[in-house]
Amino acid sequence: MRNSLKIHVTTVEDQHELRKQIKKLNWVSFIANDSILPRESGVSEKPLLTGIKFQSPKSLEGQVTLKSGKTISGMAIRAGITVIVGGGFHGKSTLVNAISKCIYDHVPGDGRE
Repeated sequence: MRNSLKIHVTTVEDQHELRKQIKKLNWVSFIANDSILPRESGVSEKPLLTGIKFQSPKSLEGQVTLKSGKTISGMAIRAGITVIVGGGFHGKSTLVNAISKCIYDHVPGDGRE
């Protein structure tokens, strides 16, 4: 129980630190590599266990060191106009849904680490 609480508090602190750094770096969003963005269903917040882990294109990759000392890499969406394109069922809506929920804290193990 104590370890679970420590993990949860560290996760929340890291999320707040990430949001501060996003502002300083003039990014509007950040998606960490290895995140599992698809959900089990349209009404579930649990990650799709068979989902493919997110990997940022190298041209959009950024890196941040968090308060906990953990360094994460992922897709840094910079301020300005960004166009998301792709064929049907290639993850456009899943990506936009993940971005829209990043203003809320997530819980450890939900795939959005």
